[in-house]
Amino acid sequence: MRTTTAFLNGLRTVRTRSGMTFTEMAKRSKDLGYPQSRSTLHKMCQEEHGRLPSTFGRVEHFLLVCGEPEDRIPAWKRAYLRLRETPEVAAEPMPIGEVGDYVPDFADFDRPVRTRPSLTWLAGTFLVGTALGGAVVALLM
Repeated sequence: MRTTTAFLNGLRTVRTRSGMTFTEMAKRSKDLGYPQSRSTLHKMCQEEHGRLPSTFGRVEHFLLVCGEPEDRIPAWKRAYLRLRETPEVAAEPMPIGEVGDYVPDFADFDRPVRTRPSLTWLAGTFLVGTALGGAVVALLM
């Protein structure tokens, strides 16, 4: 992985493939002996923070909680350390044997994630639409 965005998208993909919610992951991390809160696990996947987790240990625990095979952990560590040393080296080709080699949709990792509209915005839009619809009906009667 050549960028922090790609790395975080990779973590998100691993979590999605695990099928677990962040609450289930927090419980599993406690059961495995390295407890992390739901919010900590969630922050590790958020692109808007724009930075790598503070230590690779957190990443490793995250991956193990999600059921990532242990033989893939070294590739994640190499990618993490390379990004720590020289963040955002997007022009450089990814070395063979890196994390992206075994993920079929790796090309999407570098694509920025679109943000969803907030619930407040959606509720406001619904209320305005309902009010306008009511006004149109009232005018037609």
